[in-house]
Amino acid sequence: LAMKPAPALPYPFLNGWLPMGSEQVPLFMNSLLVNLTSAYGSRFVFSLNIYPYFDELGNRMDPDGHRCLRTVYEDVSFNSGPGRELDSKFVATARVFRRKMTKLTMNPESLFWVGEYGWSHPRATTLQDPMASCKDFNSLEALASSYTGFLAWNMSLPEERPPDHAFYFTVRDSFNVKKPEYFGLVEACGSPWCKLRCDANTERCPHVYCWVTNSSCEVPAPLPTPWQPWSAFLVVPMLFIVAGLTWVGRQKCSRRAARGGEGDLEGRLLAPS
Repeated sequence: LAMKPAPALPYPFLNGWLPMGSEQVPLFMNSLLVNLTSAYGSRFVFSLNIYPYFDELGNRMDPDGHRCLRTVYEDVSFNSGPGRELDSKFVATARVFRRKMTKLTMNPESLFWVGEYGWSHPRATTLQDPMASCKDFNSLEALASSYTGFLAWNMSLPEERPPDHAFYFTVRDSFNVKKPEYFGLVEACGSPWCKLRCDANTERCPHVYCWVTNSSCEVPAPLPTPWQPWSAFLVVPMLFIVAGLTWVGRQKCSRRAARGGEGDLEGRLLAPS
């Protein structure tokens, strides 16, 4: 998170970046936000860049290991229909952010801008496997679906006040720290063609997935919960605890059984004939 000076704007604002799915904010950052919102009040603007494209933990291959349609669906969908709104990583992230804003400021009307959302085509040079090798993820269809979905989004968030502004990234390809970025709708300022144009030679136009504009379309099935390596640190101690409790329980049962047997034998010996 970093302050961005914006002298041309009537509001001070904070442009934030958090890993997808992150629920934690550092304590020092919480103090900074409390001080800033107290100082500027309703003039303060929260801004968050949301990039499901770079969700390294959540972007996974389909069970067949060849395609990644479920990941593409979650990354580029905005309105998947009743009961499926939170399938969209974008919507789910914006909703969590809005709730944390309200918890911090105690004001559900605090200003919220989505600073950036976009999709790279061709694939970003910094994109890691397995998504870097997935054709679905790096297809022109994914770009067309992400842009179409963004334009069709009505900016609503389930049970929360929507963002006040949202910005798509971006018009043209650019460089970031001397590395090329391909998030533009055109390749360069002087380019006469949009990336989403139909191919005049093949008459092939970019396909937009049905579920982007039609909530009644069937969507890819959810992926199974992945095994997390760190979970072994929880599972192994639990196995030892269960084994220990089982051993203790058996020892108690054995002692009770032994005591019960001795009592019965003594009673039979002392009973009158």
